[in-house]
Amino acid sequence: TTGTLAVDTPTRITSTEQAVAFAGAGSPGALMAEAWFEVNQITEVDLCLVGDHSSATAAVSTFTLSGTSAGGTLAVYVGGTRYAVSAVGTTTAIAARVSAAIAADPNSPATSAVNGSNTSQVDLTSKVPGYSASYWTIRHSLQVGETLPVGLTAVIVNGTGTNEPDVAGEFGTAIA
Repeated sequence: TTGTLAVDTPTRITSTEQAVAFAGAGSPGALMAEAWFEVNQITEVDLCLVGDHSSATAAVSTFTLSGTSAGGTLAVYVGGTRYAVSAVGTTTAIAARVSAAIAADPNSPATSAVNGSNTSQVDLTSKVPGYSASYWTIRHSLQVGETLPVGLTAVIVNGTGTNEPDVAGEFGTAIA
């Protein structure tokens, strides 16, 4: 999910589409620009990307299902985005549907894959490394009336990335 804009290059943007092209789909820069343009299409805004810390690591989170579902819909949220899948079948089949739904969304802040050892577990890895990679969380059944389908249990472990870039120089560049 890398974009085309060079690091340390403040650039005027006028749309979410430009931010996605410059910063990469699902990146913090693209997601912040999307939030900005949802509420403000008038004020000028510049995008300035910051390079990753040389030893930064990505956050790895897991969503593990167990039990036997009586059917219904499972609503999983990654960074606030809702992914609703059929809860019919084995936990392996349900985990595969959850992973596929997240993986199909280019704006998700994480990549998604079914775990190679536990096929009832979905592994999510942040698209960018660093502490800020932990800004998104995995949850389920957040909206009024949503519940975990009868017979299923879910264990969620939200991971944490490590190391952030030193942005002291970046702010001087962006403001100058």
